[in-house]
Amino acid sequence: MSRKNTAWIRALGDGWIEMVEQQGILDASAEELCEYVYKKPTSPSQLYDTWENMPAIEKYIRARRPDWLIHTVADPYYWKYKNRNYRKTPPANMPEARALVPIGQGKKRAGIRLAQGPDDLMWQLMNRHHGRCATGSTRFYMARLIDGKDQKHITLAEAKDQAREQITNVVPPNYTKIGQLWNGQPNPL
Repeated sequence: MSRKNTAWIRALGDGWIEMVEQQGILDASAEELCEYVYKKPTSPSQLYDTWENMPAIEKYIRARRPDWLIHTVADPYYWKYKNRNYRKTPPANMPEARALVPIGQGKKRAGIRLAQGPDDLMWQLMNRHHGRCATGSTRFYMARLIDGKDQKHITLAEAKDQAREQITNVVPPNYTKIGQLWNGQPNPL
């Protein structure tokens, strides 16, 4: 399949949503997802394409169900390791959780999982990772903006406008709730 095949990505995304809503499977692997959608065993090329397109499938699911907190998982999540099945027993600590999520070089996205409760270490770890990546991008962008202003490549008015736009894009629509995380007060932004 082509990486641009949006109908295929939609079919897999809709299949994952159906698996959650109709069958109660909250953590389908790429292989299970393909078998569910196509009603036949998965070919190696189909499985590879699904792994490669997992970010697009995840993005599609998030667009369809923005209220669901989902994240991708790595291969070890689906393995039985030392008589431990992580699908039935969640990781007990952060090192175990880190082994089960696709953070780091060489870890492929092998499936998609719905967050499961306040003690879900894997979701917490993935959410922290995404926050760090976004923060780094914003910091880099703002540093370039300040350097551009200092080197007279951009006017102060334009720099302020771009900075305001970036902050507006970074802050979620429910920004007043952010302050509740640290002191119960609305966010000063």
